[in-house]
Amino acid sequence: MRSSTASWTSLVDLVSDCLLVPAPPAALPQKFRAASTAERVWKNKAFAVPELINIAALAEAMRATRQEVHVVTHDAAALVDATDLHALPSEPPRLLRAPVIVQARHPLRQLLVGSVVEFGLYAGEGEESFVVALTDDGGALVGTWRPRWTGEDLDETVALDTSPLIDDVSAHRDTMRQITRWLVVYAMLLEAQSTPLAEHTPRRAKGKRRRAASPLTEWVERRIHLDDSVASGLGSPGGAARADGLVPAEVPVSGYIRRQPYGPGGSLRRLVYVRATTARRWVSPRPRRTLTRA
Repeated sequence: MRSSTASWTSLVDLVSDCLLVPAPPAALPQKFRAASTAERVWKNKAFAVPELINIAALAEAMRATRQEVHVVTHDAAALVDATDLHALPSEPPRLLRAPVIVQARHPLRQLLVGSVVEFGLYAGEGEESFVVALTDDGGALVGTWRPRWTGEDLDETVALDTSPLIDDVSAHRDTMRQITRWLVVYAMLLEAQSTPLAEHTPRRAKGKRRRAASPLTEWVERRIHLDDSVASGLGSPGGAARADGLVPAEVPVSGYIRRQPYGPGGSLRRLVYVRATTARRWVSPRPRRTLTRA
C-alpha cells in the first residue's frame, strides 16, 4: 500500500477535469466523444494511456446524468465483500442504472476490493457496461461487463479481455469479477431491509466543488459506513463430545441477501439482508500437537 505521503489523483478529480471542457457534439459515437474530451484535457498523453479514454467516457456519461461518488469505510467495504451472492437479481438495483464512482474512505491506506481503491461504472452504447478502476499501486484497469439481469451466474457476466496491453488476462478477469460482484452486492444492500449500511450526508448536500468554479463540478457525496458492528468469529459453546468423537462448535455463517415475499398474498418481493451469525455444528476435534525434546 502506498504511504500516506504519496500523491493521489482520484477518479473524481480526473472526471472533473473532463467536465470543465466543452462537451463534444452529442451526435458523435460515445468512443469519439470520449477521445475528443480526453485529447482536450490530457493532450497526447490521452493516446499513450488508453485508460484515460475510458475515464473521459465516464465523464461524458456523468455530464448527461449526475455526478455522484460513494465514499465507503473499510468496515463497510469488508462487510460487502463478505456477503454471499452468486447470481444476479432479475433487475438492476437503482444505483446501477446511472454512472457512479465508488471510492475507499482512505484510498492511501485502504483497499475497497482486491487491490482496488476506487472505481467507476458507466454504460456503453450497446448492452455492455464498462468498469474503470484505480489500484493501490497507482495503476488503472478497464473491463467490460455484460449483465443481462436474468438471474444468471455473476461470474459469467465479465468478458474475457485479450488485449495485448494486459499482461495477465486471467488475473485481470478475476479482478473485474471481484469488482462487479462487490458492486452488485453493495447496490443491493443499499436497498435491502435491515441493511447494516448507513449513510452520513455532509451538512452541505451539494457535495464537493473540485478544482474550478463550475456547476458541472458539483459532486453529490454519499458517505457509507456500518450502522453497527457485525458479529463474526467463533464462539465457545462447550458441551460433551458425541460417541463418534465429534464435538460441538459454533461456526460462522456469512451474511446474505434474499428476496422476501410481502404484500397481498405474498405477491411482491423485497430485498432483505440476513446478518452474519454463527451456527451450532458437530465437528471433528482439532488434533493435539505433542512437543518432544531431543
